[in-house]
Amino acid sequence: MTQGEGEHSTGADWLRPESATIAALTRLHPMQNWDCLQRDPALLLLIANHLHHRVTPGTLTEAIADILDSDHLLRRIEAQLDQPSDSLQPSTLERMQRRLDLATACSKILAWNDGPAIRFAAGLMEIGLYFVDDREIPSSIELQVEKWGLHLGEIHRRLARRNHWPVWLREALSRWMLPTRPADANPVLQALRVVDELDRALQQGSLPAEIINKCNLSPEQFRKIVIMIGELKFRRPAANPGLRPWLAAALETRQQARTNISDEEMDLLERQVAQPKSYLDEADLRNQKLRSLAEFAGGASHEINNPLAIISGHAQYLLNHTEEEKWQKALWAIIRQTERVHAILNDVMRFARPGLLHEESVDVGEVLQQLVNEYKPVAEPKRISLSSQAGQALFIKADRAQLKHGLGCLLVNSIEAIVSNGWAKFDTTIDANGALTIAIEDSGPGIPASQIDHIFDPFFSGRSAGRGKGLGLSIAWRVADLHGGSIRYSPKPNGPTRFEIELPSDRLQNSLGRMSA
Repeated sequence: MTQGEGEHSTGADWLRPESATIAALTRLHPMQNWDCLQRDPALLLLIANHLHHRVTPGTLTEAIADILDSDHLLRRIEAQLDQPSDSLQPSTLERMQRRLDLATACSKILAWNDGPAIRFAAGLMEIGLYFVDDREIPSSIELQVEKWGLHLGEIHRRLARRNHWPVWLREALSRWMLPTRPADANPVLQALRVVDELDRALQQGSLPAEIINKCNLSPEQFRKIVIMIGELKFRRPAANPGLRPWLAAALETRQQARTNISDEEMDLLERQVAQPKSYLDEADLRNQKLRSLAEFAGGASHEINNPLAIISGHAQYLLNHTEEEKWQKALWAIIRQTERVHAILNDVMRFARPGLLHEESVDVGEVLQQLVNEYKPVAEPKRISLSSQAGQALFIKADRAQLKHGLGCLLVNSIEAIVSNGWAKFDTTIDANGALTIAIEDSGPGIPASQIDHIFDPFFSGRSAGRGKGLGLSIAWRVADLHGGSIRYSPKPNGPTRFEIELPSDRLQNSLGRMSA
């Protein structure tokens, strides 16, 4: 590399994190995995570039948690996945992670006050090597300048200035390899110099007396540091196959998982559950149970989606790198099954956390007729007639897409329950208090009394054959609940099977789409 190339190389600071790192970032609370995440220098660089310049060593942990909890970092990764990015050389990565381990051990054994900041900086001590595409640091500042056009500290300084790193981080990373000055009072800088000296001693297999004195260490402290480093495992870099297909979906799942009920709502639910059963009617108990199931389902789906995405990504990567037919068939089978599981998880997430309502004026009769028209091709092979007997133009304030999806689940439930030669129909009524009821009746078999309490439970295994399999009724309940309404199974004596969704009067609008008086 000729002089000046190193200076030019600092103009691009995109270094792609490992695939395992990106997968961990999509979890709801990525800070819980910080001990592993901080071993990826590419992630540390991204975080450094997102730190506010006023962050101090004492507030660094809180700032990192805020960055990881936001979606901005992942959106940045997603936007730049297609940008060229080479990985760090394995030898460089191993040395950088070894220095992070040294900083971790020293922080504990020597009781350094700014341990988190020191570990963060130690993980970036040689990040500049990436930008000069080199494996090793030349032994002297002069040789670095001769080879790269500038020395490692200057590369770090330019990165810091362009990305507005905090002053303490900029100073530590741009000066740890330079001679000590009387004004060097930065404790993070001083710690990095100790880490550098100890790393050199470790590689030489000895601890000269001058190193002990220079680092203010005792032989016993050094022995403890060496033992602790041996307990810290070096994690080899993972490949990055198939990131693009699933990262957007993982981001969406994470966002859906964040639409959790508030702390106040959770406190209210806990108080209500603590009440004696006599104070709660059956509908309240059922709704509380279903909300709890929804929370569990949403969390479980999110946790399953992350390893599933990695499995799919690696399978796609291997498929693109093998020509043997037997392996291609096996990999396609893996990919198809992961897609099937992903589709199931999407349904679970629609039940658990369907997202915020986007309310508008909705013509109920129009929605019901659309459903009838759309599902006729599904019903006709079984000779099932579909119809809607909704009254005059009836407008409500609702989320059109979610309302249609919930009512569609009820219609599918009816079609699946009818063996053949039957019918299903929608109708609407408004009671004296102005509440709207949207009902669906069908000629299919009813539900045994022993199963009614569980009819809206997701994946209830005891349902009658052909009716209510999967999540359809659960999603219909969720849609009604989101709109402030309720759903019930209301069969007529010796008559058809009937499900009713009741929406409160404040959702009713007049024919012009305005709220009723």
